[in-house]
Amino acid sequence: MKGLMKFKFFMLGCVLAGTACSDGGPAQPVTEQTAALPAIAPTDFVIVPCAVAAPTSECVIIAAGGKRVLIGAPAGIGAGKIAGEDIPPDAVIFLSLHADVIEGLDEVRNRTWRAGRRSPLSVAGPDGVAQLVGAINKAYVTSDALAYVEGKRDGGFDQEAITARLIGPGEVAFDTGDLTISALSGGGAKLALLINYEGQTVLLAACGAEETDIATWPQADMYIGCNQVGYSAPVFGSWPLTDRIFLTK
Repeated sequence: MKGLMKFKFFMLGCVLAGTACSDGGPAQPVTEQTAALPAIAPTDFVIVPCAVAAPTSECVIIAAGGKRVLIGAPAGIGAGKIAGEDIPPDAVIFLSLHADVIEGLDEVRNRTWRAGRRSPLSVAGPDGVAQLVGAINKAYVTSDALAYVEGKRDGGFDQEAITARLIGPGEVAFDTGDLTISALSGGGAKLALLINYEGQTVLLAACGAEETDIATWPQADMYIGCNQVGYSAPVFGSWPLTDRIFLTK
């Protein structure tokens, strides 16, 4: 645990700041208060806020096609349920590696490992994601072994519980056939993500994208990020997202 604390301290950096977006569209999707936690059907396409997200954190759960993809992992994310359900995420993707969106990755890693996941959880992100994942895996080698002795886990303790996948603009971060998440240029070391589920699209972006990056973004049905001059979408949302947004119900 000492190694992890030193790692977290080292990773503390600047916190992103952004401006709120204005609502700007005709047809608004059905929005539900997170407190109600309506059931999410396998055929639904839902953007779920991370209840523990800091005011400037870019963190949502993409629920579509029966899959759960966690975008960002702020501290405390592992304590609660993912999208109101006891279902570990199928993958984790980072828009950036700023401290406020990576500090909970160890919690997600431990939760999925203790649940008996037999294959490593894929963690995709910009340059530096391999070092992040490697440090967390190394920090938990001893504690995993102790937990294994105390009570055998299906996943075992001699495997890496999470694996890193470096992604850049134009690359696919997650694909199940009906749900596809592609990386776009997000400005500097950051990414933007285009989520496509059966023809409906959502674009997520960290704050700080330049006009040259924004000009490369395709048109999406919904945009969640900061108020970006030069990009328009029928529906806008800003960080942090506070309500569930059902694009398909």
